[in-house]
Amino acid sequence: MYLTILAENEPVYSNYINLLTPFQMSLLRAIARNKEKRGITSKEFIKQNNLGAASSINTAIKSLLDKEFIYIESGNYQLLDRFFSGWLAYS
Repeated sequence: MYLTILAENEPVYSNYINLLTPFQMSLLRAIARNKEKRGITSKEFIKQNNLGAASSINTAIKSLLDKEFIYIESGNYQLLDRFFSGWLAYS
C-alpha cells in the first residue's frame, strides 16, 4: 500500500524538484534519510550528508519552512508530507 501511494504521487513529487533549488533538495533528502533530525547544522550532519556551510543550511531551512515543506517539532526537523519523505529516502 505504501509503495502504491509513493508511485501514485511520483508526478507530484517530481514537480517539487522544479520548485526547489538543488541544495534545498539535497537538504530534504538528508532530513528524510537520517534518523537523527536534530543538529542539522552540525559538522557531523554536514559531513555525513555532504552538505555545504551551516549558513547555507540555515538559509535553506528558512525557505523550506516558508514553503511548508518542513516543520520543527521538539527540535527535530520533519518533512510535512511523510510520503514525500519516504519517496526522497528511497529515490
